[in-house]
Amino acid sequence: MQRYFTLASMASGIPLMVLGPRGCGKSCASLDLLAALNPEEHLTNVCVLSGGTSAEQLQQTVVGRLDRRRKGVFGPPMGRKCVLLVDGIANHQEPAELLRQWLANGHWYNTDNTKVELVDVVSGT
Repeated sequence: MQRYFTLASMASGIPLMVLGPRGCGKSCASLDLLAALNPEEHLTNVCVLSGGTSAEQLQQTVVGRLDRRRKGVFGPPMGRKCVLLVDGIANHQEPAELLRQWLANGHWYNTDNTKVELVDVVSGT
């Protein structure tokens, strides 16, 4: 069931959040799905949040796997989609707010107030 909804959300470009109790296999199912994707069509990026993860660290992890397309715009290599999995979002306010800003506005701002736009990136948490 999770596989169906994840693939449907990826196809439509709608972010997906998988919820459930601790230890029910959310991460394993998501990682299995990412491993099954065609690497010629998809670039996968997995960010695992811990207690000390800051918004800046999440930014570096996300943008670090992407190519710079032009000033302030980042995306996967041309012809591919990036699938971003953020694991462990609960109780991490700074990274969650960064993701909320990106999902709501299509961009976020760095600490120096420069705009960062991500293109061809599908998110799941």
